[in-house]
Amino acid sequence: MNVTPLASLPFEGEAFDLIVVHSTHGLVSALDAEARLAAMREWRRVLRHGGRVMTIEAGPATGIASVFKRAAPNEAYEAAGGIVGGLSAAGFRPVRLLAEREGYKFAEGIKG
Repeated sequence: MNVTPLASLPFEGEAFDLIVVHSTHGLVSALDAEARLAAMREWRRVLRHGGRVMTIEAGPATGIASVFKRAAPNEAYEAAGGIVGGLSAAGFRPVRLLAEREGYKFAEGIKG
């Protein structure tokens, strides 16, 4: 298995229609702002025109899960707009939060 940095994916430009980013354990939010923006620009690079990135992140706990402690959110990340702000800064248009449900946040950005 090859492991590569998020900011230099080993794929040609415009190779994909869809990228799914599973970041429920904080993979994206743990990056510093510069690295996060570089990764999101790389996602945009490998998407075809009209392609989309879909993200899944940990969201507010609900139900019985809210009783148990969760890791504190990255306040700087949230203050900068979280995943929606990051995707917008990387050039995705439109970007929207699709849902917050059962402890998860779902968002998408489209490469225009």
